[in-house]
Amino acid sequence: IGKPVTTAALKEMLERLLGADRNGKASSPPPAPTLPVPVNVQRLNDITDGDLAFEQELIESFLADTERHVTDLESAVREQDGEALKRKAHAIKGTSANAGARRLEEIAARLEESAAIKDPERARELLEDLRSEFERVRDYLQDHVESNQPRIAAAASS
Repeated sequence: IGKPVTTAALKEMLERLLGADRNGKASSPPPAPTLPVPVNVQRLNDITDGDLAFEQELIESFLADTERHVTDLESAVREQDGEALKRKAHAIKGTSANAGARRLEEIAARLEESAAIKDPERARELLEDLRSEFERVRDYLQDHVESNQPRIAAAASS
């Protein structure tokens, strides 16, 4: 706003910045950004060749192993054990790549790098990101498994 500031200019600027339309009504907020799907299910399908029961086993194994690795990572970060941090982050990176959980893989890779440069603060931040992304992956995969249960049951009975 240029000087001298007028009430009309100030009102116009606020309406533009706050999203009010010309009639003074608040415009609808922009849609919340959506996060990409956390898992490329096609990757799992490629590995299992469409065998849903095998896919379910892989998912359950991946989730259990990753849950354990995250718990171990928490201990490694808390104890500032760079070697354990590096090993567990590397393990998550590999299994996430195999499962098609690309963002989880990327965070684990950055966590592995933070161990190499001995940056405990960065490791704590990345651990929070990793935990959050793992929750997204876990929820997504559990929903995926549940949605396939009828197809698995039908295949088993035939």
